[in-house]
Amino acid sequence: MTDLVSCIDVGHRFGSRRELFGGVDLTIGRHDSVAITGPSGVGKSTLLSFIGGIASPDLGVVRHSQPARKGEERLSSIAWVLQTGNVLGNRSVLSNIALPAVLAGQARGVAASRAEAVASQLGIDSLLNNRARTLSGGELQRVSIARSLASSPDLILADEPTGQLDTTTSETVVEALLGASSPHRPAVVVVTHDLRVAQACERHYELTSTGLQQW
Repeated sequence: MTDLVSCIDVGHRFGSRRELFGGVDLTIGRHDSVAITGPSGVGKSTLLSFIGGIASPDLGVVRHSQPARKGEERLSSIAWVLQTGNVLGNRSVLSNIALPAVLAGQARGVAASRAEAVASQLGIDSLLNNRARTLSGGELQRVSIARSLASSPDLILADEPTGQLDTTTSETVVEALLGASSPHRPAVVVVTHDLRVAQACERHYELTSTGLQQW
């Protein structure tokens, strides 16, 4: 199995003196599902940014399957689900979901069909023609998750993806993120406070100041 990302003795300093966390060793393979929990302020979102290649650790090294000189290719294979739902308010839900695939060169019709299928899976197909700015917070989060799935990435990085969702919708989202058949399922790393989400993943770690402790 080819590893997508390897974190080796990774750490992060808070300011110039205090080490927020250190000693993080983590390997993410294709189709893996990994949950990272821990108290607020321990650095979970920071670690996620290192895994995604949008920031560099102060200590240790993060290796991606794509060489560093092909950074754009590497990052295009990673989809993000953020706490804020990062959608384009004046675009339709369908456009928001299909946009990453279209920007990656996929035909608009193919991207739209994939977007419709994922929207149906997440229970937002009735909203496809609505402008994103008219949606509730929970609906926006499902649009963000649908967009990540529709782009068919190798890896999804999700930061509290169910934080704004009720229990029933959370279960639908977790099933969508983790329930695809293995040959087509992206690897998923999710930062969460929700133990139900963590328990649905194949591996569950708690981030502490000295590294990751596996449950």
